[in-house]
Amino acid sequence: MEKLYKISVFLHILGFAFWVGGMMFISFIIRPAIQKMESYPAILEKIATYFSKTTWFFIVD
Repeated sequence: MEKLYKISVFLHILGFAFWVGGMMFISFIIRPAIQKMESYPAILEKIATYFSKTTWFFIVD
């Protein structure tokens, strides 16, 4: 049972790191790079949708 708990905590911390790192990547790298593109809102929406689905995997574990 203790091993399962440790795995759960590890996945939770990994999810947090993924979430924070992803938010920083989107904010500081992706957004400035695509901001002047005409399809900026559509691209950002697709990235956010993918990112939120992946993040929910770690939250639900």
